[in-house]
Formats: sequence, structure tokens, C-alpha cells
Amino acid sequence: MNFVLVVLMASMVLKDIGLAGNGLIIRSISQFLALAIALFVAVPVLNAIFKRYALLFAYLVVLCLSSIQSRFVILSTLQVASLFAVMLFFIAYHERVSREGGTSFALTLFVFLGLPVCLASMAFARLNPDVAYIHYAWNNTTRFRGLFQQPAGLAALSGFTAGMLLWSSIRNTVKIPCVIGAVACLMMTFARTFIFAFVLAVIIVLLLKGDISLFKKVGLTVVGGFLIMALVGVYSYFSVVDGSGFHRAGNYAGEEEKLSDLTGRQNTWKRALQRVADAPWLGFGYTRGEDAMANPLRGNERRSDRRNVFEYRPATYSLHSGYLQALLDAGVLGVSLYCAIILQAVAMVVRARKWLDRRVLFGVFFPLISNFGESVLFSPSTSMSLLSWFFLVSALSVGGRAGISGRNQA
Repeated sequence: MNFVLVVLMASMVLKDIGLAGNGLIIRSISQFLALAIALFVAVPVLNAIFKRYALLFAYLVVLCLSSIQSRFVILSTLQVASLFAVMLFFIAYHERVSREGGTSFALTLFVFLGLPVCLASMAFARLNPDVAYIHYAWNNTTRFRGLFQQPAGLAALSGFTAGMLLWSSIRNTVKIPCVIGAVACLMMTFARTFIFAFVLAVIIVLLLKGDISLFKKVGLTVVGGFLIMALVGVYSYFSVVDGSGFHRAGNYAGEEEKLSDLTGRQNTWKRALQRVADAPWLGFGYTRGEDAMANPLRGNERRSDRRNVFEYRPATYSLHSGYLQALLDAGVLGVSLYCAIILQAVAMVVRARKWLDRRVLFGVFFPLISNFGESVLFSPSTSMSLLSWFFLVSALSVGGRAGISGRNQA
């Protein structure tokens, strides 16, 4: 099981940073392997575990129904199959490790996968800034993305990595520099959604575990808020680059406007919500919620690559919210189950907070908070989505782990 988890997670990270060749092929192979192992492990005990994951299976059924009415039936259905493969493997994995000593291997694996990418990304900021930074012409801003295609991917991975390191059992002489490096990488992306989610998730873990007094809780919240604003301001001022390398940016063009309008998210959300009525119950199909933002009459919004039928799709739009994405993907039925799954997961980990590993608590709350400003808990086609689903299933499995091995994880 651990070997398959390594293959699944490593292949997705390599795909995200462009080192896996054809991303579709490597994703298909790794997830097919995960499905094969999951069917062998999970199916024989499905009756015993079905109750814990009933909402998850119901959500998959709704996604199948929504895909039938999608403009891209095959693509949407394949995405549902991909999610099913990943979900079933994660269920099988957590059910198996609950009897074999917990999730410590997985939590350590995420550090070994994420930390080298963070450090290499920061090195590229100096060695090859043309690769490490991306320029957006629409608002004339430059953002740090490291080895990823977009800053959000690096921000999510560095946030997860920092959280896993923060409560790891390694020596402080090693831990502290690594945490600083991962957090610095997160700050350099200027991804406010993930920066805020990281700080808030850390505070939630401290509160749930009772690690701080009431006075310190209030102080930590206030200081954390000011720290976010200060660090974001520093990096926004010094981390802009041109083709020749670093330079001081006297005016980080566009950021003032972006702070006031949430990078245009308000307009995007408003427009998306106006389209919900076009497909209210089952949405536009899994991963096809963006179709609500496209004009089907404009042929130039489509692009085609005859070498790959999967590249034939409308021009894409980012909805910048996993919850809104779920609403447009699967309608009212789908988003109701989506939110019910999340509430069940939160309730499970809060109830088990006294014995649950702090890293698991962080892994649950960090993506759920980030999901408000980015589509994080989404299709398992990126490392951040895969990590998010892993921890969500981990939370749902808490009921089965209580009294088995959970008390040894704290």
C-alpha cells in the first residue's frame, strides 16, 4: 500500500512540475494501479466500512449523473472515474494502516516530496528567474511560481510541507530551517488564499489540541494577522523580477487593485452564480463547471489538438472557489453532498482531536480553508487536490481508527 501511495503522489508532483512527460499518461497509469490495489483490499470489507463513507459514495453517484448531461460527457465521466479510483484507494489505505500503525509513513512522504520542490523553486528564483516567475499582462504583475505552472500549485505544496514539518518529530536543528524555507516559499508566491489558510489552520490546530492558553490564543490571532500583512507587503515589494533578475519594485503594479477586489474573484463569483439557474440540480458536469462561464456560440473559445482528443475543450476559466466549483459541477444535489462530506470530516476530527496527530488536523483544515479562494478539493489531477482528498478521507476514517491505533498517533 505504501509503495502505491509513493507512486501515486510522486507521479502527480512530477507531473505538476513538468518532469513526467505526458501528464495524462502518468496520471492514468498511477491511478489505475491505485484502483487495482484498492479493489483487492477494499471490496472484500466494503460492507463493514460503507457506513463511514456513505456520503462519499453518494457524491460519486451524483457526479456520474451530472456527467451524463455535460457538454463533454466522455471527459467528465473519465474525471469521475479518476476520482473514484483515488477515493477507493485512499479508503483502502486508511482502513489498512489503521491496523498497521497509523499514517506516519504518509505524513513523512509528503515532506520528502514537497521540501525538495520548495527548495529547488527558491533556487530557480535566483538561477533562472525567467522560469521561476510568471508575468500577467492583464494587470502587469509578476508572481513567483517556482517549478509549477502557476503560483497556486507551489503555494499549496509549500503550505502542506510546512504544516507537516511543523509538528514532525525530527530534530529542531533540522526542522526549523526547513520550516522557514517552506514558509518563505509560500510567502514568495504572494498567494494570499494559501497564506491566510496556513496561519488559520495552524491556529485551529493549536486551539483544538489545547496547546495555548486563552490569553495566548487571542494574542496569537492578532499577531498572526499582522504578520501575514507585513510579510506579504515585504515580498510584494522585493520579489518582482524582470528578465535579468531581481530588482526593487517601487510599485507592484496591480496589487493594490487586486487586494481591493480579491483578484477579480467577486466578479467571477457573481457571474458564476448567475448561471446556476441554467443547470440547478445536477450542474454542468464534473470538472465542467467552467462551462457556465463560456459562451458556446463563440467558436474561437475552443481549441483543438488532433493529436490528443482530451485537449479539445472550451477556453478554461478559474472559478477560484472549490465550493462554487462543486455547485456548478454537480448542482444543488452535488454541492449539498460535498458540504455534508466536509462537515462530517470536520466533526470527526474535532471529536477525535485529543488523540489525533497534529499533522492530520492541519492536513484537514488547510485545504478546507484554502478551498474558499481556490479550487483545491477538486479533480485529483494535481498534487494539491490529491493531498486534499487524502486528508479528507483520513478524517472520514477516524471512526474506524478510534480505539485501534489512533491513540498512538498523538
